[in-house]
Amino acid sequence: MEQGKLKILITGSSGQLGSDCCQILKDTHEILPLSSSQLDITDAEAVRSRLAKFSPDAVINCAAYTRVDDCETEKEMAWQVNAVGPENLATVMDRLGGLLIHISTDYVFDGHKQAPTGYAEDDPPKPQTSY
Repeated sequence: MEQGKLKILITGSSGQLGSDCCQILKDTHEILPLSSSQLDITDAEAVRSRLAKFSPDAVINCAAYTRVDDCETEKEMAWQVNAVGPENLATVMDRLGGLLIHISTDYVFDGHKQAPTGYAEDDPPKPQTSY
């Protein structure tokens, strides 16, 4: 591998954010784009196996259950994809010594902070919905 080039695994690569990340990074890094059908991040063993095989320097997690209204009726699915899946990725990347970049949403906050300060990464989450 060329110097300065990272091995990056991108989850949710067929979605809008994932495909954008792939497009931006493909010329400067070795990427392994995986759609949700190619890697179910809710399956801890599948995550462990795939990440161990590719041994990425970083994972960019673009996989998410994003149908906000459906999250209220499909709470378990939303929890599995949006909480358990990232936990699986974080656990494996911690063991591998790599970096996990998790793309989240402002929906994890209660909406009470306003500009210009807004929310910081270390603000406590206070979600108001299942999304």
